[in-house]
Amino acid sequence: MYSRMCRIKNIHSLLMLIALIGVMEVNGLLLPTQLWTTQRYFQYNSNRRTKSCTDISFTMMSNNNNARNKESDISSKLLEIEGNLCRKPKQVRRKFSRPRRPSAYWQEIENIDSELRSFWESIGIDVNDESPLAIPNEALLNHFDRHDLRYAIANFGGREYVAQRLGGAELISGKWNEACRHPYIEALLSPDNPAGKGLSKSVPPIAPHVKRALARIAEQNGKNSDLHQLRYRQGERWAHQVTRKPRGYWSEEKVLEELYEYLKMRKADTHRPSVWMPKGSEISNEGRDDLRQAMIRYGGLDHFTKIAKLIPYDEWRYFESHLELFVELEKYLLEYENGNEDFFPKLSDIKGNGYDSLHFLIMEYGGRKLIATKLDMNYQSQTKNQVMQGLSLGRFSLSFAIRLMYYIRNNLLKTDTLKVPKIRMPTTQELIQDGEEKLAKEVIKYGGHESIARRLNLSFDAEEARRDAIRSNESQS
Repeated sequence: MYSRMCRIKNIHSLLMLIALIGVMEVNGLLLPTQLWTTQRYFQYNSNRRTKSCTDISFTMMSNNNNARNKESDISSKLLEIEGNLCRKPKQVRRKFSRPRRPSAYWQEIENIDSELRSFWESIGIDVNDESPLAIPNEALLNHFDRHDLRYAIANFGGREYVAQRLGGAELISGKWNEACRHPYIEALLSPDNPAGKGLSKSVPPIAPHVKRALARIAEQNGKNSDLHQLRYRQGERWAHQVTRKPRGYWSEEKVLEELYEYLKMRKADTHRPSVWMPKGSEISNEGRDDLRQAMIRYGGLDHFTKIAKLIPYDEWRYFESHLELFVELEKYLLEYENGNEDFFPKLSDIKGNGYDSLHFLIMEYGGRKLIATKLDMNYQSQTKNQVMQGLSLGRFSLSFAIRLMYYIRNNLLKTDTLKVPKIRMPTTQELIQDGEEKLAKEVIKYGGHESIARRLNLSFDAEEARRDAIRSNESQS
């Protein structure tokens, strides 16, 4: 059983195993003292590279003081990198406030009629069976989180068609000042109706996502005020605010100037390179909705990303999330695998040990097998799918990938403009000029300029990669 588990093919392997791990005698049998290390060493694919005996010996000696000091240094460096990253927040699915309806439920007009009546009753409006039913506008349905009913009405053919099918039901106007004259809305806005709290005749209902965003802002700022007061200062609309830019203020040049100023401010606050284009929602959430609307008016965010020579959001988010993934994986290996990079851990172990963010990133960016292949790590197949089996991209190192990507990120932090808006692979000559001789040697060791750029999805120039390869060969000779 032991020989099958370790895949010992001959007596030479057994002797090497005994020399590496030592044995102890139990009931007349020689058993290994560190079985788990042996298993990890011998369970590899024959077409993959084998780890050297020196690497295994170092892993087994990780309890000595030198190894502990090195592990502590690595951990502190990882914490430093992690503190500077712009993490992508994990989207948490909100729980359903009401049970989901069965399939084809909304295809029956009787069910829509029943749901409309229950909607009005849930917000304190008495519905007379003899009087015609009123169909609420989308603002009201959004305000009370009845997206299921709003979607069902739209999918059925729209409010007008539903009103016709219901025998001439009334339509509540989409204009709020007109809707407030309807008896149902008057009853909703009455002071004695608790469901109407937060609604007023002067301000239309706020969409749920805007309401939640304003609630977060109020909580962060320590304010306990009405959401409408946060949205419209002193109850006024944005168009009437005194801080609004005067007519004729905005132009394409002015938008660029304000955008560069905003990016410099965000760089100081978040330690994020100012050559990275933010999302439009981020600009609005930071209180610069005027800048976002001006960008939309003069060509859109993609247009200004190009003329400002900024790196698009999708590109830098991919790079940043991969760096975060590698840092989280290195932390996990240090904590649970003694820093051993030979085997990629199982997803069940990662999630069970509380590394939810690492699990999320692995699933989002290709899965365990693809990332393990990129990093040249072995993995134990958990399914019968053999698509990635035997695929090797050559030697590689997780710690090298982290150091190289962090070097690239720090270089982007040092500049405010780019000639070519790309996250590019540095040449060995550039690494040496910046005092990164070790990184330059590892670039050659792990396949060269182009190979590493393709593996880490970095931009590179084919001619530049060719010249870099020639210089590397000359330096080696």
